[in-house]
Amino acid sequence: MEKESVVGVFNIACGKRTSLNQLARVIMDIMGSEAVPIHDQQRKGDIQDSVADISAARMGLNFEPDYDLVSGLRETVKWFGERVEGGCGGKRMEKGIKDAQSPVLLTRNS
Repeated sequence: MEKESVVGVFNIACGKRTSLNQLARVIMDIMGSEAVPIHDQQRKGDIQDSVADISAARMGLNFEPDYDLVSGLRETVKWFGERVEGGCGGKRMEKGIKDAQSPVLLTRNS
């Protein structure tokens, strides 16, 4: 019997709420960055909470996350580092991230 095709738009994620502050801290930790977040006033349209609804992927694709945010981002950085010259794992990118003087801009309530 032929399997039925599934059509649609699906969020593929860990399915847990992540704040912008949490995301910034995880990325800075993984990349070894010492950038200092700057918290500015919230702007109209800023998203305060973000969580990907993965219920459609669970139902339509039988999807269950294998990674949490941290391990997924670590694997992503590793993957790019192994495949992209000067990429996330390349010497040039590592030096650029670690020596970065640019602050990370976050809005309050992130």
